[in-house]
Amino acid sequence: MAIFFACISLIVSALFIVAGVLVLKADKVTYKSCQVLTRGFKNPILGTVPTSSDGSRDYRVDAGILWDRKRNRVIDQGKLSNESISSLFR
Repeated sequence: MAIFFACISLIVSALFIVAGVLVLKADKVTYKSCQVLTRGFKNPILGTVPTSSDGSRDYRVDAGILWDRKRNRVIDQGKLSNESISSLFR
């Protein structure tokens, strides 16, 4: 059983190392613009990236809508588009 957990921890640590190397090799200007666009760490995870800036739609965000049943209103949802994420790792 200890060998199983050792293998799992080795795999997880290898994934974190690969992710760290990818972030270090990312385009710094594009990374900063995506960071400013998302306005925080939790927004991309929760899908609450702002979908427009200054009244116009932002091309770097995939937008959608959600109906909130508790509050009976429409909520804008956004995530970073695949193009903006792939431009980071070129």
